[in-house]
Amino acid sequence: MVSPVLRVFVAILLALAVLLAQLFYGGLMRTIFGIPAYGLIAISGVLGLAALFWKRAVPPRPGALVVTLAAACYLVWRALNSSSQDQALFYAFLVTACAAVYFLFAGFVTTPGARHIFVCVLLAAAVVQCVVAAIQFTSDGNYWPLPWFSEQIRLWHLGPSAGYRRGCGLFLNANRLAWFLNIMALLALGVATIGRRAVWVKIIFAYLAAVCVAGTVLTLSRGGMIGLLVGMFVFLVLSLFALGIGAQGRRLAILLVTVAAVATGLGGGYFLFTQSPTVQARMDRMTEDSYRIEIWPAALRQAQISPLTGTGAGSFTQISRRTRDNNCAADDTFAHNDWAQIVADFGFVGLVLVTAMFLVNWLAGFAGFVGALRQRMAVSSRPQSNAAAFSMGALSALAACAAHSFFDFNMQIPANAILAAACAGMLANSGVVGGVRNAWIPRWTAVLSACAAGVFLIVLLQKSAQAELMALRAENELILKNPAEAVRFAELGLAAAPEHSRLRRLMGEALMQTAPASENPRETRVRSAYFLRRSIERDRDERWNQLMLGISLAGLKMTNAARAAHIEAIRLDPGSAASHEYYALFLEGAGKTPEAIRAYEVSLAVPGTSFASQRLRALRQAAAKPAK
Repeated sequence: MVSPVLRVFVAILLALAVLLAQLFYGGLMRTIFGIPAYGLIAISGVLGLAALFWKRAVPPRPGALVVTLAAACYLVWRALNSSSQDQALFYAFLVTACAAVYFLFAGFVTTPGARHIFVCVLLAAAVVQCVVAAIQFTSDGNYWPLPWFSEQIRLWHLGPSAGYRRGCGLFLNANRLAWFLNIMALLALGVATIGRRAVWVKIIFAYLAAVCVAGTVLTLSRGGMIGLLVGMFVFLVLSLFALGIGAQGRRLAILLVTVAAVATGLGGGYFLFTQSPTVQARMDRMTEDSYRIEIWPAALRQAQISPLTGTGAGSFTQISRRTRDNNCAADDTFAHNDWAQIVADFGFVGLVLVTAMFLVNWLAGFAGFVGALRQRMAVSSRPQSNAAAFSMGALSALAACAAHSFFDFNMQIPANAILAAACAGMLANSGVVGGVRNAWIPRWTAVLSACAAGVFLIVLLQKSAQAELMALRAENELILKNPAEAVRFAELGLAAAPEHSRLRRLMGEALMQTAPASENPRETRVRSAYFLRRSIERDRDERWNQLMLGISLAGLKMTNAARAAHIEAIRLDPGSAASHEYYALFLEGAGKTPEAIRAYEVSLAVPGTSFASQRLRALRQAAAKPAK
């Protein structure tokens, strides 16, 4: 009696982990936003150890388990050995959490009842997301129902819009909501078509699938629509395959029910499409995307730097600044293509392992789907099985994820990556007794791996949670023009993690801003330069560290060192207008007017300048005045 309750409890914890990550911007951009979700996953992983004492546990498919374990170990190893400390920590958390969720679904949350609870909790959240997306789609302003935890993200989110409204729900971007809704729509359709549930339950699930599809249309996500179409196609093929296995005499009726369920979902989206000129205009531009075409080649050029193991987890953010085309003004953290970013950051080894993980788990899920149907047909004339329903939904969802990943970066979004890992875990173990005949690895491998991942998450949380929280608070205070408070929070964070690169940079920047009003301005500037130099030790490729160091050294009248820092900032990001502008401003302050004029002229050739034209005009006017 304990095991069913514990399975359901862990399933609820994992669903809540996904929801918590969604509430904090999907867990994106800052490690701190994923920490609440990681905490729940860590607890779940440790609880998974209880499965060691279950005598009737269903083992997962060994091939899928081994390939996934190899991929997870490599990705974590590569993350921990990456040059950017901030990104290395982000990916170490992300990969470990996804691995824990995968292994829990492969070896612990294996019963249809527990998986049903998991899906129901997330479907309720999907309805809320769709309601918020509908308000955003129809409102004039930037509707956001949650408080802003990050001032930096608030500034990014409230920037210029694309000229039309899109529903993003509680995510920062509509593409991320589309990924979540696609997965939930396909899982709901699986239960609605071949699940062993009451008719009224199936009707509710079919309706919820339609709501999710309509929500996907509200996102105006072209990648989301492509993923949805691929998922629906796979779902229909699997439905026909299920009819071919059994249901003699009832195939027509079941086929009609399946088509009706799919049509319900697609019909809701099509109705919204016909009623909204905005949606039609967006879909008409399905094949027009110069934005991504400019970014993808940068990732492929980056992959040539270190083809085998890549340049390091999250290094696309920094290295792509030097591999982009000169006319590309984008400065994206991600490549808008998960597959391209994997080969850039983790090399061809990472690409092969992740691709193999997708394929092996999909094939394992298909085998489990067929096994569940045949087992059900042995005792009934209808191909209705809860295990097969979740397998069919997860198979379709994983196909949709693979397609959508060619156009976006949802595998870098903790909330969405965790959900995809749950689907893969469902495929590794259909939950059918006797489905695995040749288990050539111990059955407890999955739960032991989940426990190990949970323990590792706990270690990471203990070492970094406080420092990440203080870094966020220091960053917020800097943006709110409270540098003294930023110094206080940075000091608290550095007391917990003295080697934290971003905290060092925040401390240096905050001290630089407090220097003019301090009792000893020069001493404060010296401390600022010290922390900025230390920040570069663990994050050499970040242009902002070099730029801040150049400004700090200029305040200390260390002209040569300041010039070197500014030039290094330009080298790290030659397409950054700010790097060129501040270098010109430094030259102007150093009295090198001719050089400053030339530097301002160069900066104007870079998109995104803010003050270069005004300063250049002033310098030219001053130079044109006759000397007295």
